[in-house]
Amino acid sequence: MVVGGGDTAAEFVQYLRQQDNRITLSYRKADFTRLNPQNHDALLGMEQRGEVEILRSSNIKEIEDEGGRPRISFC
Repeated sequence: MVVGGGDTAAEFVQYLRQQDNRITLSYRKADFTRLNPQNHDALLGMEQRGEVEILRSSNIKEIEDEGGRPRISFC
């Protein structure tokens, strides 16, 4: 899980995907407004290809440890 909608979050998603990780991006807004064009196009392309799941308009309430794995609760 990557949280955020800026360039750092988008670049981290791309890096994690190159390492063959399954990635979900949580972003509190409906549309990306802070990404540079290159990261915007890369992220949306990854979404279209099914390489990343993007949870738009999502707010994380808390993250808990559940047997060594994170459990995320949303508002």
